[in-house]
Amino acid sequence: MAMRDTPLSIQVADSEQRALEQVLSLLDAENSHLSVVAASGEACRLSPSLEGGLRAILHVLRAQRAIEVLPVEEELTPNEAAERLNVSRTFISKLIERGELSCRMVGTHKRIPLGDVLACKERMAAKRQTGLAAIAELSQAQRGEIDAPYPGRRQV
Repeated sequence: MAMRDTPLSIQVADSEQRALEQVLSLLDAENSHLSVVAASGEACRLSPSLEGGLRAILHVLRAQRAIEVLPVEEELTPNEAAERLNVSRTFISKLIERGELSCRMVGTHKRIPLGDVLACKERMAAKRQTGLAAIAELSQAQRGEIDAPYPGRRQV
């Protein structure tokens, strides 16, 4: 049985916030670049994409939010996928049945690619935003009047 990658969880302690602020102020300065310097003094400048990723991680940590780093190829159990999507395990099974989430069988157990779970999370967020926009539009059309008829509603 292959060993699964262990997630790396990162959370900045209050005592480290000042150092984080200093690093971000240096990075956010105009024309700044991120380099790694070894104890021997040897330096290596990071690529723009890697620098951008690390900068984004540091900004999230500044907001005192925890980060978990996992390889996209990681596979999740249905319970783990449900936890990431904040839904029930039964809902995950329905998503698999409808073809909205792929999975592979390992014996009698399902394994779902993390990349698919993250894509599903984005689709769910987009659908939620569309619904909220429709509600806001309806509210605007009714001008905040609760008893006002809405488009498509039959009058009785």
